[in-house]
Amino acid sequence: MLFSKLFHIQRGITSLIGSGGKTTAMAILAKELRPKGRVLLTTTTHILSIENYPIINTYRKNLSEILSAFQHQKEQDIIVLGEWNTDKKEEKLSAPSIELSLLLPYFDYILVEADGSKRLPLKAHADYEPVIPTKNAQTIGIVGASGFFQRADQVCHRLPLFQEILRSKGIFLNSEGMITPSMVATVLECERLCDQVFVNQMDLICKDKTKEMIFEFKKHLSIPTYFGSFLDHFLIE
Repeated sequence: MLFSKLFHIQRGITSLIGSGGKTTAMAILAKELRPKGRVLLTTTTHILSIENYPIINTYRKNLSEILSAFQHQKEQDIIVLGEWNTDKKEEKLSAPSIELSLLLPYFDYILVEADGSKRLPLKAHADYEPVIPTKNAQTIGIVGASGFFQRADQVCHRLPLFQEILRSKGIFLNSEGMITPSMVATVLECERLCDQVFVNQMDLICKDKTKEMIFEFKKHLSIPTYFGSFLDHFLIE
């Protein structure tokens, strides 16, 4: 099973948002898409370097210099692009100093990490998130199932926003309360920021709870949703 086929990834720009596996998803999708063409991995916010792929740093570079760097890496079919200020010794790459749509003639697929999650499995979005690039073809939302049935203040990024959305639906969650799958689905339904959702990390959910959990999740969410694990490479049919 190929995740790129599951999501119907088309040529052009695809944005990934949410939490609980975006960077892993990008790496897997890049490998799957590589036989079909050249792939660029990048961000509109921040991203960690992915595996051992070459990184083109856009820091203090103009478009001509960036395109020249691509030419020097023409044998590479997967490239990571971002801005890395080496003076600050940052571990993360920031958004590149270039409009991503300008790179469409040079890459078949551009995969974009379009928001942050502080490495937590669940999140709500601020009003300035996600940062979707122009000419974006589709947006995939990622959810980390490892946050289900856990204390809210330990697993949810932007918890006050998450709680606010739930309150608007008459659902009250305190910081020490347990987040249920239906709560996450409710937030996703209210935000409606993506075209499809993948609930990742399902290998961490007890098998006897899986069927009921999926039923409850889908009952509260009208966006097409899939369940499985990127790392273990499985999909729950």
